Amino acid sequence: MRILTMLLLLCLAMTNAQAFSKKRKVIKAEPVPVVYAVWNVANSELIDSHNENMVHSMASITKLMTVYTTLKSGVDLQERVTVVGREGSSKIRSGMQVSRQELIDLTLVSSDNLAARTLAETSPQGYDSFIESMNSHARSLGMYDTKYEDATGLLASNVASANDLMKLVVAASKYEAYHTAAMKPSTAITVTFKRKEQTVVANATNQFAGKMDIQVAKTGFTSKAGRCLTMMFREAGNTYALVVMGASTPPQRTKIVEQLIARAKTSPTRVWSYSENKYF
Repeated sequence: MRILTMLLLLCLAMTNAQAFSKKRKVIKAEPVPVVYAVWNVANSELIDSHNENMVHSMASITKLMTVYTTLKSGVDLQERVTVVGREGSSKIRSGMQVSRQELIDLTLVSSDNLAARTLAETSPQGYDSFIESMNSHARSLGMYDTKYEDATGLLASNVASANDLMKLVVAASKYEAYHTAAMKPSTAITVTFKRKEQTVVANATNQFAGKMDIQVAKTGFTSKAGRCLTMMFREAGNTYALVVMGASTPPQRTKIVEQLIARAKTSPTRVWSYSENKYF
């Protein structure tokens, strides 16, 4: 009798387990569409592209506009401000004192979320108005497919098309801060915490940093955006801009970027003279 009871209980348990397993649904992540494009900046010629008009989540490419808005505001970049925000960072933390210039460096070189948040939070206009200014600058640059809802890119609702990001890269290239940051394989900043100074070193997220003549660059990654990179670079007297969004892995992003660079190098070009403001 005891054996029969045990068999019945075992059968009941197996039946419940099977019923439970049938109820469970495996939720698969939606595939992230791949977007890429490369242009000759001299005449805005589109050399190669795929989905360049698609509105796509852009992750930390957002930070290009965060820095652009800071620079356009005319705030004192040497002023030391207090780090504030709940975003994670392995380099800085709330309460530290650091200059805005160094926050810009940390934002662009190592894509530090807390640094980007602090730039927006310490803006004299306040955080919400800072985000409004980011969107206002986007409209003024003709970036009509772009929307910003935070300063870091952690929100999937920060979106843009590749065409829009090319316009931002061109506008950003007028500021030396982008070129300086884009060429650094790493950066070192000085922070003050509890009246003590310390040096913080952060590595670049862009593997091409310092290996090419790069004017502007920014990487990005979230599950919605995939692996992203936008970059303006010079090669043999020509200037090119490229955008990649939605790569599934770092190697895939690297492969696409390298293919776009190779495609740009072999395309017919018109050289722009920055000093003379004309083509030749």
